Amino acid sequence: MSEILQKLSLSDLNKFKADDKGEVQIPEGYQVVKVPTKAEELQAWQKEIDDFKAEKEPTDSELIDFAKANHEYYFRKQRAEELEQRMKVKPIIKMTNRTGTLPSSITINDYADYDNPPQSVIDAVDTLKKTKSITTVTFGA
Repeated sequence: MSEILQKLSLSDLNKFKADDKGEVQIPEGYQVVKVPTKAEELQAWQKEIDDFKAEKEPTDSELIDFAKANHEYYFRKQRAEELEQRMKVKPIIKMTNRTGTLPSSITINDYADYDNPPQSVIDAVDTLKKTKSITTVTFGA
C-alpha cells in the first residue's frame, strides 16, 4: 500500500544519498513525484487559453464534415453498407463451400453493382475460381 508523505523524518531523509555527479538516488520503497506549483499551474492554464484563442473558428463546411463523420446516421449507414457487402459475398462463399463441381463459366444474376463490385466480392470470386476451377465469373443485372 502506498501513501503520500507530506513530510520526511530525518532518518528517512538520510536514506536519500547523492552520488558523485550530485544526483540524488531514490531509495527502494520511495517515489518522488513533482507536482506543479500554483504559479506553474496558472501558467499552464494561461497557455491553454492562449492556444485556444489562437485557433480559428471552424468553417460551416468543416462543421458539416465533422457532423457527418460523427453522426449516428452515418455510422448506421456504414453498417448497412457492410451488411449489404456481406449479403453479396455470402452466396459466392456458399458456392465455394458446396460439394461437387461447377461449370467452368458461371453468371451470377440480380447483382446490383455488377459493373463495379466491392473488393470483398472480388476476393470471394477469386477464391471461388481457384477452389472450383472456374475460369469465368460474370455478374448480371
